[in-house]
Amino acid sequence: MPRKTTVPQTVLAFKRQYDYMHYRLIKAVRDESEVKVGLEVYDDVSVEFEKTLELVQIKNQLAQGNKAVTNRSLDFWKTIHNWVDICRSGNLPDDKQIVFSYVVISPHKIDESEVVSAFDRVTPDGEYLDDAIKVIQRLIDSPSNSKSIQFVSLIIENYIEELKQVLKHFKFINIGNDSLEAEIKNQYCWSLIGPDYRGALIKDMSGWIDGYLTPLMNNKEPAKITVNLFRQQLTSTQQRYLKPSFLAAFVDGPSQSEQAAEYAKQDIYLRQLDLIEVDEAEKLEAVNDFLQAKVNLVEWSRAGKITIKAQQEYSESLERIWRQNRLKAKANANSNNLTPQEQGQDLYAQCSKDACLKTLEAVEVPDFLATGSLHKLSNVQQIGWHPDYMNRL
Repeated sequence: MPRKTTVPQTVLAFKRQYDYMHYRLIKAVRDESEVKVGLEVYDDVSVEFEKTLELVQIKNQLAQGNKAVTNRSLDFWKTIHNWVDICRSGNLPDDKQIVFSYVVISPHKIDESEVVSAFDRVTPDGEYLDDAIKVIQRLIDSPSNSKSIQFVSLIIENYIEELKQVLKHFKFINIGNDSLEAEIKNQYCWSLIGPDYRGALIKDMSGWIDGYLTPLMNNKEPAKITVNLFRQQLTSTQQRYLKPSFLAAFVDGPSQSEQAAEYAKQDIYLRQLDLIEVDEAEKLEAVNDFLQAKVNLVEWSRAGKITIKAQQEYSESLERIWRQNRLKAKANANSNNLTPQEQGQDLYAQCSKDACLKTLEAVEVPDFLATGSLHKLSNVQQIGWHPDYMNRL
C-alpha cells in the first residue's frame, strides 16, 4: 500500500477547529468577555455569551479557486439544512439568541456567491429577507440535477420558518490561512511575554486546550472551556516564561505550507511512526515539533543561549532515556502479550513524557525541543520505536 504523502484534509480541518476555538478564547480574554467556548458541542465551535449562542461551522478550503462557496455548494447547503434541523430539534437554549456563522478558511480571499451575499445582507429584523428567499427560489427554478438543489427544495417546502430564523442571524466570515494565526498572535500582543517568546506561549496554550478537551471528548462529555479557566491557565503559563531558568522559543511554529512540505517528504522519523501505526494527527504534531526544534536550535546557538557541547550532551541523555524505556517496554509487552505496534506505541509515549522533563544545562526547555529532538534521533536511526525498526525501515 503506498504511503500517504499529503496531510489528510480531515486532520487539517479538525486542527482549524482547535485554532478557531483558541482564537475566540484569547479574544474573549482581551475583550474581558465572560464566555464559554465549545468544540463539537452544538456545532464545530460554539460560543456562549450571556444572551447569545453562536454556532460556528468551519470549512477549510485548500483549492485555489476564488469561488469556495458557489450557489450550489453542497457543503454550504448541508450546513444550512443542519442548522434548520437544529432549530427544529428543541435542543437549543430558549433564553439565548442563536447566531449562525459560516467560516471559510482559505489561502486567499474568496468571492461571495449571489446566495451567500443575499443571506449576509439579511438583518435580524428581517430586512432583505424576502430578497434572499427570491434568490433561493430562482436557484430552485433553474435547470439543475445537482444534489444541493434537493436540500434547497426540501428546506423551502417544509421548513421555511426555521430557514428564516437562520437567515436573520446568518454571518459569512472568510479568513486567510495565515490570517488566523496572525489574528491569534495579535490577541497576545498585550501579554507579559515579549515578541521573541510569544510563539512558544501560543503553542503551549494550544497544547493545553488539546489536553483539556481530549479526556472530555473521549468520555463523551461536552467539550467546553470557560474564559475564566483559560485566563487562569494563561496567567500560570506566562509565569513560566518569566523565569530566568526557562529557554523559550525564538521562532514561531512552522506555517501550514511548511508542515505540508515536510510531511510530503516522508522522512525516516515519520516512517518510524508509521511502523507503530500512530494516527495522522500525531504525525502532524511530530512534523511541527521536528521543524520547530530544528530552527530554534540554530537561533539559540547564534544567540549564545546553548553550546554545541550542551546539545550533544542533551541528545545523549535522550538516548539513555530511550534505552531505559526500551527495556521496560519489552518487559511490559511480554507480560501483557502486546503486539510489536503496541510495544512501540508504549515506548514512544514514555520516551516523549520523560524527555519533556529533561533540562538542558539545568535550564527548562519547551516540550517541542524534547519531542523534536527525539524525532531527530529517530530520523538517523539512532533510536526507534518498533522493536524491529532497523530491519523494517
